[in-house]
Amino acid sequence: MPAASIASLRRFTEAWALRLGLGTPDAGGWGISVTWATKADAANGLISDEDAGSCVWMIEHREANIYLNKRYAADLAELHLTIIHELLHIRLEGHLPRAKRYDPHYEHAINYLSGALRALAESNPGDK
Repeated sequence: MPAASIASLRRFTEAWALRLGLGTPDAGGWGISVTWATKADAANGLISDEDAGSCVWMIEHREANIYLNKRYAADLAELHLTIIHELLHIRLEGHLPRAKRYDPHYEHAINYLSGALRALAESNPGDK
């Protein structure tokens, strides 16, 4: 399978942001950027080497950055789940300052929801 392109991942993100009610910047919704994480991003604590992705949001501007780990570029399914996971963080927590602590139970629930939503979308032809 060819590596995922950042352009296709951005289109996927835009579609899922709308599906999750995050809107678009021109309609008063969230501005969400998607990039491959750099070594500087990792050095600044924005993503760890073992994570497929991470997200940082700025409440006051309704903007978020999703950082994807390029090591996962060949695993499109994993990147799609990661994007949905990060968008769920924005949907559920975007009105709050980003928590610094890690809650494994919460992360597990977000993982479960991401997979369930993706499976539901795949089971409805034309709704991907």
